[in-house]
Amino acid sequence: MDIPRSAPDAEMAVLGSMLIEEQAARTAKLYLTELDFYVEKHRKIFSAIVEILEESSRPAIDLVIVGERLRAAGQLDSVDGTAYLSELLHKVAYAGHAEYYAQIVRKASLERQVERQLEFTARDRTPENVH
Repeated sequence: MDIPRSAPDAEMAVLGSMLIEEQAARTAKLYLTELDFYVEKHRKIFSAIVEILEESSRPAIDLVIVGERLRAAGQLDSVDGTAYLSELLHKVAYAGHAEYYAQIVRKASLERQVERQLEFTARDRTPENVH
């Protein structure tokens, strides 16, 4: 079984950038949806940040606020707590690179989508499915 294409370091870097800088969060939101993330806990963190962005024209996004949002939703433990959110901050070389991190995540997501479609097509063409 092949391992699906993923970019966990880029996922972590884009989320860390979003936690550091509001503009990075807005930029990443333009490129990505939660489904672009391969790692489930990254999907949850991204969704929490996007919810905060969409609630206010001047959102406050940081480790504490996102942690509280996840806690209120009963999801903080499933993303490995605030310690993991803190770890995300250390994956960021420069928050201004959020667009590039997001592009890497999106590319991996598109590659997974193509792979799934190819597998589906190949399954449809097996001898037992051809009439």
